[in-house]
Amino acid sequence: MRHDEEYVHSGIATCMRAPYVAMDEAAGYDVVVLGVPLDYAVSFRSGQRHGPRAIREATFWHRLAGGVYMDLATRTPREATRLTIADLGDAVLWPADPERNIDRIAQTVRAARSAAFPVILGGDHSLTYAAFLGCREALAQRGVAPVGLLHFDAHLDVEREYLTLPRVHHGNFLGELVREGHVRGEHVVSIGARGIEAAECARFVDDHGIRLYGAGEVRERTLAAILAEACATLAARCAAVYVTFDIDAIDPAQAPGTGTPVAGGLNAHDVLSVLPALARLPLAAFDLVEVCPPLDPSGLTAVVAADLLWQVLAFGLGSRV
Repeated sequence: MRHDEEYVHSGIATCMRAPYVAMDEAAGYDVVVLGVPLDYAVSFRSGQRHGPRAIREATFWHRLAGGVYMDLATRTPREATRLTIADLGDAVLWPADPERNIDRIAQTVRAARSAAFPVILGGDHSLTYAAFLGCREALAQRGVAPVGLLHFDAHLDVEREYLTLPRVHHGNFLGELVREGHVRGEHVVSIGARGIEAAECARFVDDHGIRLYGAGEVRERTLAAILAEACATLAARCAAVYVTFDIDAIDPAQAPGTGTPVAGGLNAHDVLSVLPALARLPLAAFDLVEVCPPLDPSGLTAVVAADLLWQVLAFGLGSRV
């Protein structure tokens, strides 16, 4: 039996209890959600293919029905955006054919972006390569260019090929987008990197003009200040901005269910508090990747991811393209 409100253990697992629709029905909605359940392109611990379902289940309490909320940290009211949302289900994938999947994901995201604001749930971070291409192509048809990239991540993601992983994997998707000319380095801002990476990767970031705010700089200056500066930079340089959020940007003590955790990450409370600043950007799309439920039996990581997604949609879509 269907009710307007159900317990979290009941009902069909769509994002925020949204209706499940076909692509040709997407144009009637403000936001459409697409799952991309892949993890064949990871170099360490896998299980990210279970991420889209876990995130969806964790969003069952969330709604996009507007209303005024109270920020208990600052005791200030926040007015949420009223949006219509639909769930497109998951992209059809061929786990043994990565290049075919790039084409399929790009085509699917292009169609979704042509209809509404797309939210892509991963899956490992390699999917962002194809999703960005699809989003960029859809916007180009409307004359919207250039498209920039705001990248939250513990890693630089600019490596080259690695062993026998696919050509595009979760550690090089950003590097491939820049090397192939799909996005210019000065149109990329990356927040949250930390730890030790190859000197070649650090040189790549510098040589291509990618603006990097490492986790150490975030702690010194505050995430609010960093994100305000990043949004100002991208808004001045780009007609639209694709936002990709790797859950490993958050410290693994607060989001342990991820394949390549690095200590010393962003504070989850800080992230959730400042995401409304994304409303300053001409947002083109948003993806949330690398949630790996098998590595977090508590389900905490999916809950953090769901809260993050809701903050973006309820308070951070002020000027979507």
